[in-house]
Amino acid sequence: MTAHKPTLMDWGMVLTLALLWGMSFPMISVGVKDIPPLTFATGRMGAAGGILFLYILIRKIRLPRDLSSWLYMIFVGTIGTALPFILFPLGQKEVPAGTTGILNAVMPLITIVLAHFFVNERLTPRKVTGFILGFCGVVVLIGPEALLALGGDTNQLLSQLIIVSGSACYAISAIASRKLGHVSPIITSAVTLTLGSLVTLPLAMIVDDPFTLTISADAWWAAAYMAFAATLAATLIYFKVVGQAGPSFFSQTNYLVPVVAVIGGVVLLNEPLNPDSLIAFALVIAGLTISQSGQKTR
Repeated sequence: MTAHKPTLMDWGMVLTLALLWGMSFPMISVGVKDIPPLTFATGRMGAAGGILFLYILIRKIRLPRDLSSWLYMIFVGTIGTALPFILFPLGQKEVPAGTTGILNAVMPLITIVLAHFFVNERLTPRKVTGFILGFCGVVVLIGPEALLALGGDTNQLLSQLIIVSGSACYAISAIASRKLGHVSPIITSAVTLTLGSLVTLPLAMIVDDPFTLTISADAWWAAAYMAFAATLAATLIYFKVVGQAGPSFFSQTNYLVPVVAVIGGVVLLNEPLNPDSLIAFALVIAGLTISQSGQKTR
């Protein structure tokens, strides 16, 4: 399936994803105060996947019967859903949040290289320039002091490699998801989320012992947002935009997410607004404009 030129609907979906995923950062900050990361991840995937499967049963939607579709969904559910949810919390035991943001921003760069070889999305100088400019915006947004944390001792370096591996999983998943363009986003989302929760559930039970947790109302609200907005709704949109406009176009969401996260932190958590954020906003918008210039919007 060949990706079409981005439409206004595609841009709307990317902006919606940025909003949903960007707001997940302050929500996670609230939720993990009472809910450990593995349990948090398992809960959001399990709740979202369960609701989607219930909808499939009620509407009597037919699941794919070909082996190829199921193999791709198993792959995406494991590599693109469960594994990153494990790698990022593991890496962040040693790496500050700012450094994690910078490392995660390599995902679009990995995606455009993979897309060039696997889904026939040509790697043009204009596209590379735009993506690098957007990456610079993320660096400015996080702060140059975070760059100084790159490297460091052995534990720091290992944790950084773990986080980069998580970003690479997202990139690989975006490429593999293009092979599922013929499958309904509802089915793809239900299967991949459920599989992801089944992968992380045993780990959560062993590591977190979730039945002994005391969870506040705020943490419950945060968990509900992550399950129904940042996971259920966002996953449906994700598979649709990747199937229609391609993984490289979708990967630009990763430049907008930090922008939304900063605004969410200021509004919800009273975090200070760094003046460098204005420079970062300009770089992000410039990167998006350059990378997509020459593509007509329908």
